Amino acid sequence: MARDSNSDNWVAASYVGQTLTLWHLNGTGVVDQTRHVTPDAPSSSEVADKLSEIGWPAAPTYACGLADATSVMTPAKSLELPLQSQSFDAFDIMIVPGIAQAKPAGRLDSATCQINGFLSLNPGWDGVICIVQERSFWVMVSANEVVSFDSTLTPKLAAAFGAQDTVDIGQLQDALQDGLSRPEALASRLSSVQWAAEVGAAANSDTSSKVWGFLLGAEFAATRPYWLGQNLALIADPAKSAIYQAAFDSQFLPVTVASSEQMVLAGLAAERRRSLRR
Repeated sequence: MARDSNSDNWVAASYVGQTLTLWHLNGTGVVDQTRHVTPDAPSSSEVADKLSEIGWPAAPTYACGLADATSVMTPAKSLELPLQSQSFDAFDIMIVPGIAQAKPAGRLDSATCQINGFLSLNPGWDGVICIVQERSFWVMVSANEVVSFDSTLTPKLAAAFGAQDTVDIGQLQDALQDGLSRPEALASRLSSVQWAAEVGAAANSDTSSKVWGFLLGAEFAATRPYWLGQNLALIADPAKSAIYQAAFDSQFLPVTVASSEQMVLAGLAAERRRSLRR
């Protein structure tokens, strides 16, 4: 049990997309927050150092996505994973473990916490959760258990091609349909789009829309078993949420949309409640 565990003051920490976000909370209310861009996931000791630098009062800290987090293999009851506890001079840090998988190989780090946040707010929910970070994850959930998942590099590849998050939905959906029906043509489609951009034959918004569309078409072709006939949820930041929402809409797939940041906070709050009940 963390020191000052009876206080309503606590800290939430999450590393997602090369950004460490820290929240100082009182109960469920955010008192203060800060963000720090770092290319590598920080360790719990580095998080404790950062909290000391900020000068927030000592408080129990619940964290996800850290470099020293352990992991368990699928299938895993994500809401029941034992927290790791690390004690430092001013802060006790409880770390949410990740969930790993051997085939296809992958690991859910902060995504585990986002899943927990969604499930804590939607008890008994079964289906597939699409989580968009630097990668996208398609996670099969049944009876509060992460059964299996697959991941893609779509967001990273889109960024590598310089695609912006502001897109023309119609163009994106047209390119997605092409990519979904002919995923084997992805490399040639992207080459054509890049060539048109280089010679000034396409506007930046057209290029972004087509890059996202072709990549999402290939992603949806690869992950068809995860979305076809499934109850679906999408967890993403607002910009990526609009892009993926357009992809789901193009296939007439109803999807429950949730905020990436809100699911992280809900997941860490659920871990805190579970810890205080012990």
